[in-house]
Amino acid sequence: MTLLNYKGYVGTIEPDLENNVLFGKLAYIRDLVTYEAETLPELEKRISYVCGFVFE
Repeated sequence: MTLLNYKGYVGTIEPDLENNVLFGKLAYIRDLVTYEAETLPELEKRISYVCGFVFE
């Protein structure tokens, strides 16, 4: 499992080979916050969006 850091939050990155997408969830928090995208740059944008939506 690969991890990505964004403003102090840690998110996972995992491939879904059947659907040809990347997905993950924020780690070390009590809520379940997930994200999905087709490319790594899109996934990074999604992580920034969900962190802003959930925590700010």
